[in-house]
Amino acid sequence: MLAGKYAVGTRKKIENIFAIAYYHKHDSLVLSAIGCGAFKNPPDHIAQLCFSVIQQYAGFFKLITFAIIDDHNAGHHLNPEGNVQPFRVAFDGKSVEPLSPMNKPNTMFGPYLILSDGSSVSDVSICDLPPCLFGANCKEMYDAKHAQQYSHPPLCPYASITGKCPFKKNSIHMSSLIHRRPCQYGGECSHIDEKKHAQEVEHPPYCPDKGNCQNMKEE
Repeated sequence: MLAGKYAVGTRKKIENIFAIAYYHKHDSLVLSAIGCGAFKNPPDHIAQLCFSVIQQYAGFFKLITFAIIDDHNAGHHLNPEGNVQPFRVAFDGKSVEPLSPMNKPNTMFGPYLILSDGSSVSDVSICDLPPCLFGANCKEMYDAKHAQQYSHPPLCPYASITGKCPFKKNSIHMSSLIHRRPCQYGGECSHIDEKKHAQEVEHPPYCPDKGNCQNMKEE
């Protein structure tokens, strides 16, 4: 496995490849093993990072192909399975469908970060703040001074849109995207409208019936 700071940097590089390709209106991508040869990056970890970015860009490209060969590192203790097999397991024959609706604040779809109002997106930039080396595990991401110096991952779109992330057992996914813990007070939280508290924890959605709600059950 790559150390945390290298995983964060590598994922950002992969994101930039996708962003540049989309900007130039390419509808397909051909990717290499991204450092699994000369730089001895672990193929399984690189494949999972690529899959994470592919999920983010679901619907933006028609086809993504990996052109990979086993090299002089294959079969050694650093790369016992070679380069091809981990990528085959991760991607062979798979398709990724985009999530909807794409209007959840602080989530990212393709190169677009949905802003806190849920209806506008940030400017696309591949040279913004340097990524925080701790990624989604950063304990200072909501500190104003720290946030002005480093960028942090967006919220997990699966958790934000469906209310449940199916990848919680995947350590690479969990370190690549922010998963807020549920507020222990749920909809009865007295701090639900406080910006800092709302950033740090997840609250239930507002009742669609608003002031006309007749269901007073706790759930």
